Amino acid sequence: MTPMSIPIDSHKSTLSFRGKGRVLLGLVLCLTTACAAASPPEVEGVTPRVVRRGDVGVLKISGEHLHHVDDLLFLREGLRLEGKRALGEETLEVTIAADEDCPLGEHGFWLVGPQGLSDLMTIQVGRFPVVSEEESNDSPDQAQSIELGVVVQGVVDEADSDCFRVKLKKGERLSAEVKAMRLGGAFLDAYLEISDAEGRVIASCDDTALTRQDPVVSIVAENDGDYVVQVREAAFGGDYESAYHLHIGSFCRSLVAYPAGGRPGESLAVSLLGDPRGERKAGIDLPAGSEAMHFHHPDDGEGGPASTPVRIRSADLRNVLESEPNNTFEQANQSGRGPFALNGVLETPGDEDLFQLEAEAGEVFDVAVYGARVGSPIDSVIEILDSGGEPIVQNDDGIVHDSTLRFLVPRTGRYTVRVSDHLGRGGATHVYRVEVTEPKPGLALTIPVLNPLKPQQGQTIAVPRGGRVARLIAARRRGFAGEIAVEAHGLPRGVRLSASPIPAGKHLTLLQFEAADDAPLIARPVDVLGRASAPSGPIEGRLTRRIGLVLGQPRQTVYHEIAVDRTPVVVTERAPFELIVDSPKALLARDGLVELPVKIRRAPGFTSSVTLTTPLLPDWVERSEDRVEIASGSDATLYPLTAGDRASVGEHEVGVIGTALVDGAPISLASEPFRLTLTEPHAKIAIEPAAAEQGEVVALACQIEWLHPPVGEAIARLRGLPKHSSAPEITVTASMKRFEFPVTVGDATPESIHDTLYVELAVPISGKPVRQFLGRHGTLEVVPRGGAARETASRLEVLQRTVRLSPKSGAPTDSTSPIR
Repeated sequence: MTPMSIPIDSHKSTLSFRGKGRVLLGLVLCLTTACAAASPPEVEGVTPRVVRRGDVGVLKISGEHLHHVDDLLFLREGLRLEGKRALGEETLEVTIAADEDCPLGEHGFWLVGPQGLSDLMTIQVGRFPVVSEEESNDSPDQAQSIELGVVVQGVVDEADSDCFRVKLKKGERLSAEVKAMRLGGAFLDAYLEISDAEGRVIASCDDTALTRQDPVVSIVAENDGDYVVQVREAAFGGDYESAYHLHIGSFCRSLVAYPAGGRPGESLAVSLLGDPRGERKAGIDLPAGSEAMHFHHPDDGEGGPASTPVRIRSADLRNVLESEPNNTFEQANQSGRGPFALNGVLETPGDEDLFQLEAEAGEVFDVAVYGARVGSPIDSVIEILDSGGEPIVQNDDGIVHDSTLRFLVPRTGRYTVRVSDHLGRGGATHVYRVEVTEPKPGLALTIPVLNPLKPQQGQTIAVPRGGRVARLIAARRRGFAGEIAVEAHGLPRGVRLSASPIPAGKHLTLLQFEAADDAPLIARPVDVLGRASAPSGPIEGRLTRRIGLVLGQPRQTVYHEIAVDRTPVVVTERAPFELIVDSPKALLARDGLVELPVKIRRAPGFTSSVTLTTPLLPDWVERSEDRVEIASGSDATLYPLTAGDRASVGEHEVGVIGTALVDGAPISLASEPFRLTLTEPHAKIAIEPAAAEQGEVVALACQIEWLHPPVGEAIARLRGLPKHSSAPEITVTASMKRFEFPVTVGDATPESIHDTLYVELAVPISGKPVRQFLGRHGTLEVVPRGGAARETASRLEVLQRTVRLSPKSGAPTDSTSPIR
């Protein structure tokens, strides 16, 4: 199969296949002869993971099924594909252009193939030209000479150290920043140090609050001369995949802003802290809109903007700035009534900051610290003190190292908020922001991760032409329990979404994406939104997820992740089968069973088996078999569902999903949703105990009480009989109150009391039988020929009877007598 060419529309972030319209079904579906085209692309590595802003970069992508890649779909705007060239099935070379105003930092992308999308990968957009590390540069004597204002692309092999020499003038700033974990590739815990011409280490770094495991160092040269920047793995490890980018220049390297937040839409006056040249004042225009995290790249005009931005919180709250001294209960700053945001710096070890809060009895406040989340090294502890200075409520770690708590005001008066560091640390960059807000409802949507070892599996949506796919979506409510409507914006042309609302008190629904027969083969990042209502007003939440890209010890800890707030949806070629459930309105009784006729329509040449699942069923309804599949060469099967006695009566929308392997790649299609109607049982049945000798025929009587009498005849079958025994089915009508099964007990039927009997009652409804299971735990005692029946009472009844009767006379004993 010849791959199609897919140009990208950079203005709409869409991909357009230059197809020829509708292709003959038989031609398209010969997937067994186009193996690679049937599998989505798989990415294993990207080199280099950087493109310069306003320039063009060539990236080499390694993986599988790459020779049928048609295009790249970018998560953010600013990048576009200029060209591609397959270097075999496992290597793809792409040319990517970055706009002049392309946002700096991390950009996610997916490879688009005829049968779907790859996992999300990332590249970096920077300001500097890229140079490559040149071996051998393992020692300061062998250091590679470089100019300021470059990104060095390198690899730290086992026990390797990479050294780079730069020339500085006295008073010149040198900033060095490593991106290793943040490249989203291999696990590399980098270490960075700067030494002078005499070999003295004048600055070093392993981890930082701003960049986590990636180091940052910035100095001002004390003398003219050569300085050596060295990069290695912190524990002298590394391997051939341990790639890094070393940003090296004279750029400003502030680490945190104070105050660490402001109102949306305002121009916030801040002090940028952490640069070796000292504190710098700046005005930052925060974007209008809802609360969010704003990213500011510090730039003092000397070496351009820093690679990694400072993080600033945007929320519609009154700022309260600390006024020293405020270290004791008596010195607490006056803050007035909430809501507000408290801002301060724990400037010295052991420092504590206190603020007074005026509150009315019964008020509720959510208190959240922003420290680690804005790049501060603070490990916060937050406390609410009463009028006597005694703690009422406190918290250490709520979100990572940031404290959170909820405060219910017990009585009207003044309370004190105390902020401290868990380890008593302090310093010039130990900034914090404490948001004291009234609780408000919130909503977030996500696609559940079904396989922790493959966290991206099922997170993209590939919809075949003329087909339908389904995804389970979960809602996380905060402060409300009402119904949630789900909608999508920006779907590819020819694709529509249907989704039942998430009911009040529930958290799951099924999204059904359907593509028209002639839908263009295009891909788009789609916004999926949830909307609800509360007394305080409308509530909106987006489908978001955080995808872990670098994991390690202990326990698969996520060391780098990317936030994804749009879901990629791509229209693909037709799938080799279509799933059909031949039950537009299925009936299922409580404590009953229904067998749904499921069919597939196969394309020529497709013979694989199809495994069936139902991802979202009503409570107390389940599949009665561990695995249900349409076997290879077959076109139909029955899908059994059973309902427990607590299943909710009413109508429920249900769908069936069929998954097949096509040349090793799973393809999942959904049936058209249908209505599953749960009903009450039509009758109550009690099976009367019976006993029989081996080889005998016995009449087993059943009493029936009709709750919903049938129109016509129902069929009763006795189930749970012991081996080598049988009973014919019985016709039952609405006029009957009792019926009997003639049970044939075989010569080899086990001698025992068998309490496994029950009645399967098939009641005709609209021409179809509705099966129910009634009269459970019916008893049949089987004894040898000529034997006597055993005591049929339960052990408890026998014990109780023994207690009530005198052992000798059989006379009743005192009811308080102990049981022996």
